[in-house]
Amino acid sequence: MQVKLGYSAATSQLKNHVSQRTLQQYEKKPQFQTASPMPYANNIEIADRAETLLAQIAYHLRNIRPAPNLFFQANDIVPIPDIHGDFTHLIITLHRHGLLNCELDLKKDFNYSFLGDFYNRGKDADVVDYWLNKQIGNKINVYRISGNHELFFLARDENGNLRFKLRDPRDGKEFPITSNDVKNDIANNYQITEELLKSIKDGNLLAAYTALDIKNNIPILYAHTFVTTEDEKRLGVSEEEIISFVQGANEKFKSLGVESYKRFMDSKSREKFDWKEIAEPLFNEPLFNIFYRDKDQRVDAFFMRVTGLNENLKIISKINDEIPDGVYQIVGHTRIPDFDLPNDYPTNRPLILPSKNGKAFVQFNDIGMGTYYDKDNLNRPEVVINPEVI
Repeated sequence: MQVKLGYSAATSQLKNHVSQRTLQQYEKKPQFQTASPMPYANNIEIADRAETLLAQIAYHLRNIRPAPNLFFQANDIVPIPDIHGDFTHLIITLHRHGLLNCELDLKKDFNYSFLGDFYNRGKDADVVDYWLNKQIGNKINVYRISGNHELFFLARDENGNLRFKLRDPRDGKEFPITSNDVKNDIANNYQITEELLKSIKDGNLLAAYTALDIKNNIPILYAHTFVTTEDEKRLGVSEEEIISFVQGANEKFKSLGVESYKRFMDSKSREKFDWKEIAEPLFNEPLFNIFYRDKDQRVDAFFMRVTGLNENLKIISKINDEIPDGVYQIVGHTRIPDFDLPNDYPTNRPLILPSKNGKAFVQFNDIGMGTYYDKDNLNRPEVVINPEVI
């Protein structure tokens, strides 16, 4: 494994492996739908709590200065990893990276790609949605990608609780996942679930996003977990057609979301929710079926894939899957502290791993927001989301 590999070094190595066919697709700049508001979060109670928390964070930030070495360049696409309900950690991190104005709103100098998993663990996911609604209203360019925790709102049992469980590979025993937002949405008559489904059917919640790093002439793929050549085969595209893959994945996600949303609204009108029927269109598609496991019993869904586990249940810091050559992927999902890294490796910043043949890279960006959530304390560890700082 190459540890402490930075973005510049990785993209420099990648330049020789980007095909002209791939680059030609970016000559006509691909267009993707930006995020839409989540109206539930404009509720007066949520708004009051959000504004109170924002005022507390603003006061707290008086003693935290932005760090110029963390700054992005104008017009960069800023990848924002899993938030998991920790609004405080999100705002402190964005502030330190120089991405917020004095009102704690996102600056318009950048584009923003949220990599999924807004929900569960921390208790302020509704505040995150309230704040993001404001950013969308401010005409900030925001792309929102679904994570597995967004799809957990569909993976319910007959009582509305999360039926998805993780499995210990050593003994096969299953154990539950923290799902406080999924559970709380039951009492709200599944309002978040409904709005997430609507965002999928309207194309505002994406399966993936892509853009060209113009400075380095490198295609960047943004997703919740890394994309494999097997995913491309499922959509009938070659590994040189990365834009076609992203467009195809988004179109399929949207079209299946239309049917799932229809089934949800039918269930709502009957006041009896049949969750397996509602989720069937999305979960019957191998790309989006978060229950699918490969021959090694590894969760291999597009939104839940990991590199693998070692005997100590640490994520292996090696990519054994075949991934598209000549593409730099930026993903969330797998927390950096969960990798089997050397003891002296800084786990508060992105991890960049090469493919088996060295012709592609994956940048893992989940630096653990939500892990340190504390509703009574605004202190959070310093984390880095700019890969140039590695």
